[in-house]
Amino acid sequence: MITIHRRKPQYSEVTEKNNYGQYKDDLSSDFYRSCGYCDSPDFVWGGKSGFQIDHFAPKSKFPELANDYKNLVYSCPICNRGKSNYWPSKESSVSVKGNKGFVHPCTDEYEEHLGRDSNGEIISKTELGKYIHQTMKFGLSRHQIIWLREELNLLIIEVKAYIDKSSKLKERYIELLEGYKAYDEILRQIIDDRSS
Repeated sequence: MITIHRRKPQYSEVTEKNNYGQYKDDLSSDFYRSCGYCDSPDFVWGGKSGFQIDHFAPKSKFPELANDYKNLVYSCPICNRGKSNYWPSKESSVSVKGNKGFVHPCTDEYEEHLGRDSNGEIISKTELGKYIHQTMKFGLSRHQIIWLREELNLLIIEVKAYIDKSSKLKERYIELLEGYKAYDEILRQIIDDRSS
């Protein structure tokens, strides 16, 4: 099993801002320009401007946390809409009740409930993970497609480092690059079709 995050997001110390929207640059950096929940890179949504800020404990229920930096999650629109303002309790510190609720994506516990299979599909490991998976719409193929695209890109970069050492590797690199371009075009078409 593979972890959801290639690099686990973690909060840095930041200067307090007047409005949570002003934290977007800090969040983008702390979350490695990827969704805190599904790890999709922000460029898929048009970069930082296409990404959103989720309030882990919903601001509609806990307005006192609206500007708390460690309550903010850099999020793709799908995950932000999926989670919405669902919350299992009347207390901001109680994010799980029974098998319902959410685990903060910056904690080690997040990976205890969710992971990826070898094909990049997000899977649940626990009953709570099933709830999160369903609520956050992790079963959508776009999560897997985007992850696979990134894996192909990383492989191409790795292979490119060795192409000068062997003509066989250079041939393989060209094959991978052609496959990647074809796959990337399919991804772009799927995204374009869904946005129109």
